[in-house]
Amino acid sequence: MAGLNLSNMVSITPISAPAVEEAPPPTLGIDLANVQKEVPESAPKGEPLSGIKMAGFQLAVITMGIMLVFILFLIIFFFVTQLDASDAIKAAGKDEKLASLISNEKKAYRDFILEVSKTVLLNLLLPILTAILGYIFGSAKPEK
Repeated sequence: MAGLNLSNMVSITPISAPAVEEAPPPTLGIDLANVQKEVPESAPKGEPLSGIKMAGFQLAVITMGIMLVFILFLIIFFFVTQLDASDAIKAAGKDEKLASLISNEKKAYRDFILEVSKTVLLNLLLPILTAILGYIFGSAKPEK
């Protein structure tokens, strides 16, 4: 393989760029000195919720609370629970086949918990919350 011959290199002189002149700010011919500032009106206050609407709102809050508690429980469960004991078994000098069996069992347990959690959240609690919120907002009478 031939080496790179650097004896035939030609030096290149850089080309200088032309000077850029500062452009003046654009003038649009708009006088903003006489413009009056508009203050928006405050938003109208709604009426207090009726009995059924208030019950629906409280039910939606309770359902969201249950979902939040369920999600927090899952997060705490997965961070606190030790789901893999194979390293401890290998360090104790036990059989590696036993360690792999325990690891597979723990993985199956973790997958089961995740699947049950998805089922409860997505197939039970979320449709309930959607139905409640749909009732609350769907039953509101439009103002004329």
